[in-house]
Amino acid sequence: MKKKILIIVIIGAVAAGLALAYWHWSHKNEQPGTLALYGNMDIREADLGFGVDGQIDQVLVDEGDRV
Repeated sequence: MKKKILIIVIIGAVAAGLALAYWHWSHKNEQPGTLALYGNMDIREADLGFGVDGQIDQVLVDEGDRV
């Protein structure tokens, strides 16, 4: 009976250590006092600036394509 309790305690300690390591790894890039929000934005218009003058001759991709 004592062996079962010891095994359960060891498994619990390992699980807690792994959970703490995952939490630390997933939050290591956040600055203290910052709020991180995640989601999607629907953008219909964007202002772009280019280093050269002229007009766009052709568009080689469609909306939603990965570039």
